[in-house]
Amino acid sequence: MASPAAAWKIRVPASSANLGPGFDALGLALSVYLRCRFRRADKLKIVVRGRDAGLISSSEDNFIWQTALGVARDVGAQLEPVELEIDNDIPLGKGLGSSAAALTAGVVIANVLLELGWKPLRVLGEAARIEGHPDNAAASVLVFYERGCEEVCYLVRQIFSLHGRVSEVMLASVATEGYSIEEDSEPWR
Repeated sequence: MASPAAAWKIRVPASSANLGPGFDALGLALSVYLRCRFRRADKLKIVVRGRDAGLISSSEDNFIWQTALGVARDVGAQLEPVELEIDNDIPLGKGLGSSAAALTAGVVIANVLLELGWKPLRVLGEAARIEGHPDNAAASVLVFYERGCEEVCYLVRQIFSLHGRVSEVMLASVATEGYSIEEDSEPWR
């Protein structure tokens, strides 16, 4: 079990799935990120910085926090309050996968705090289930497997069933690193 004082950082890339004939089937991960720092706390505290910060809730109804709570509810668990720092570089509502990045962050936060032990493909399945389609979530999550690559395109094919429909997702990444999670030893403000 993680120490109660443990803290983590997550970084999730922006993505696009509006790619001409690959619309909703071809996902592109980008070097623009949603970054979150989080740790257990006595009461919920959410601080938001970065692009479109005024549009992101810093209260209980925060989309990332609500996603994490939903995952906990779905697995029959309860999340303790957290301190959550959100630093967003992804424009909201502009087709760059801001909701998929936020969903991915929420799923990963629940996975870490509840010690679910989910691998990236399970994180992807949950994020895609919540969002209702796999394209942007796949780009945000699966580039994790190619972490540390140079700005080079690569293709990953992932076939899985979503609501009884088989989707084929191809990914091309120009992100230098994909979704990542690590323990955080930096001081809190």
